[in-house]
Amino acid sequence: MGVTIHYRGQLADPTRLESLEDIVIDLVLGLGGQVELLRLPAEEPGQYYRGLLLNVEPGQETMSLLFSPDGWITPLWALGEKSQATEQRTCFVKTQYGTPLGHVAIIEILAGVKEHFAPNLTVNDEAEYWDHRDPVRLAELMDRTTRAIEAFAQKLDDHPLSSEAREDPAIVAKRVERVAELVHRAWR
Repeated sequence: MGVTIHYRGQLADPTRLESLEDIVIDLVLGLGGQVELLRLPAEEPGQYYRGLLLNVEPGQETMSLLFSPDGWITPLWALGEKSQATEQRTCFVKTQYGTPLGHVAIIEILAGVKEHFAPNLTVNDEAEYWDHRDPVRLAELMDRTTRAIEAFAQKLDDHPLSSEAREDPAIVAKRVERVAELVHRAWR
């Protein structure tokens, strides 16, 4: 449960990556976020994965905007794999614990990347803001999701497991299923 943005694609012209980096760095810093520039060796000598790690807002996961030597957006976990395989890789960033502002910022960064650098970029936004661009709808969804997560956590606190029971994954799984059902019933 949460709000996550999934994205993948390839730069139309990998030689323009530095321009993309400059624009995104200025945007994120202008929003008060933090940026880390990455240059990591690729499997071929003299080639590099390069790009950015973005901390747009406290509470959100760090967003990776890292590119393979041939321009494919590459998740950090896929480094070291053959670059031909990266076209099938999807990156993601969870925005649930940030605010709608941070979610919107990431969507608009990706929209700019798509418009100016990677026309084949695909984005799957679990909050659907990518499709509807309605900030009220986004805020309502993020609020409902936060309340559901908090309700689930509260039910787990109200019905704790003994230390012995916590050692058995089957008991933990059964308890989580029962608590989830209690939360779902409350939301109905």
